[in-house]
Amino acid sequence: MDFSNITLVSVACTKIPETIWAIRECQKHFNFAESTLITHEDIKEEGIKTIKIEKLDYYGYNEFVAMKLKDYVNTGYCLLVQNDGYILRAEKWTDEFLN
Repeated sequence: MDFSNITLVSVACTKIPETIWAIRECQKHFNFAESTLITHEDIKEEGIKTIKIEKLDYYGYNEFVAMKLKDYVNTGYCLLVQNDGYILRAEKWTDEFLN
């Protein structure tokens, strides 16, 4: 499948090692245009673009995702994952999800 127009992205200011693990799990299934971690921490991970922002609390996270995330994605689509929400059954993917 062609994922050249999909960015895998996560916004995390807690449970960052677990979030990186979730991103890696997703990368096992698909080759995304980009894999991005947006966080307040200084992190360098091969194969994951890190963007540093101010630390977010629960409400700040929700506002960021709803209002600002689009400014950090350079593809037509993004798949937002979290430490407890990531790809489990890749074989169920269909491009109809993009509709």
